[in-house]
Amino acid sequence: GTYQFVETTAPFGYELLSEPIEFEIVFDQQEMLTVTVSNELKNGFVELVKVDSRDSSITLSGAVFQLLDEEGDIVVESLETNAEGKVEIELKPGNYQLVETTAPFGYE
Repeated sequence: GTYQFVETTAPFGYELLSEPIEFEIVFDQQEMLTVTVSNELKNGFVELVKVDSRDSSITLSGAVFQLLDEEGDIVVESLETNAEGKVEIELKPGNYQLVETTAPFGYE
């Protein structure tokens, strides 16, 4: 007959499968049927807030950053802080670095 696996709980840190996994057992089946499925890792979020070094209540717009992965490869070329001095990024789990490439006007 035809059956379905329905994932009701995903492993920690992984997305729940949205679709059932169908499979069929045939009459007089001699070998074990193996069904392989994969789950996507859930994304994480990071927020960078750029502030004045002497007064952290002053947020700085216009700072530009590169996002690098753990091998040093560029993931995103140009991320600019908004009017609130923030950059918000959604990423797959891993190790990353933000490297400032352009300081806000009047800053080093």
